Amino acid sequence: MDNFPRSPADGTHIFDDFHSNLAVSDGLVGNLNWEMVTIGNASTPSFVASPNGVMRITTAATADGDGEAFTLEPDALVLSGTDQIFRCRVRYPVELASGNFRIGFSNSVTATEPSVGIWIDSDAGVLSFDCANTTTDVTKAVTGVPTLTSGTTMKVATWHNLELRMWGENANGGPKNIQCFVDGYPAGLIDNAVIADTETMEFSIVHWQDSGGADAVALDIDYYEAWLPRN
Repeated sequence: MDNFPRSPADGTHIFDDFHSNLAVSDGLVGNLNWEMVTIGNASTPSFVASPNGVMRITTAATADGDGEAFTLEPDALVLSGTDQIFRCRVRYPVELASGNFRIGFSNSVTATEPSVGIWIDSDAGVLSFDCANTTTDVTKAVTGVPTLTSGTTMKVATWHNLELRMWGENANGGPKNIQCFVDGYPAGLIDNAVIADTETMEFSIVHWQDSGGADAVALDIDYYEAWLPRN
């Protein structure tokens, strides 16, 4: 599963290293032209100087719940078969408090939890991962990762590598097992996912603050990557 084939005949490999096209007039961001969808008051995306490309998302300091969703084509993605991979590299550059994100595959462009999707969740740096479909929601807390505070929580100004690996096919045609890795360490397993291969979602990055007031919170994302075999 680590060696992605080079031919599109083998599957779909998408990634964004955030080198280009920042907040142009049509609201498209990054190499993949992510569409920006405002949550509350608009966040500000910016580039951070880096040899590899880093996008910083800073929420407005206006009201509780301010944030931004970045998505590709709505309702264009279904998960069928087995051996899918999602991964990203993120950090909170200044503070953990009030900063939340949901990154992966989902059908929500708000701070509300998706009704369909598979993603990694952060609540002020406390990590979990989730699989939801229209009938079932399974959430697993990240535990036992030595690079995290207490094995569960991201560290400020520290890059963390997040990864989900999916394998096995459930009775509904989607992936059955979802294993999370953080910084290369096993962080938990969902072995009873029932997401169907007909339920639509999109590639998604969602970031918002829940300070209870006006607070600007930043998240850095170094890259976003997904591999979907052509089953």
